[in-house]
Amino acid sequence: MLAPEPFFEPRGTPFSEYHRIKALGELGYAVDLVTYPFGRDVTLRNLRIVRCARPPLVEGVKVGPSATKLLLDGLLA
Repeated sequence: MLAPEPFFEPRGTPFSEYHRIKALGELGYAVDLVTYPFGRDVTLRNLRIVRCARPPLVEGVKVGPSATKLLLDGLLA
């Protein structure tokens, strides 16, 4: 699963991803989540979080479009 935002942070899309991953894990599916290098690690059944590299001088991302997100999206590929 690809999450082009910080995971986990307590806001809309990460909440949705959390519950989808939880449901998949409970059904026995293994989930590899590829995401930004920011956010809090969570423990869910059958979840492995893979974070892309953090570019120098980038400390986080804000909600909404940004040049930083474009850079991080490229690192997810």
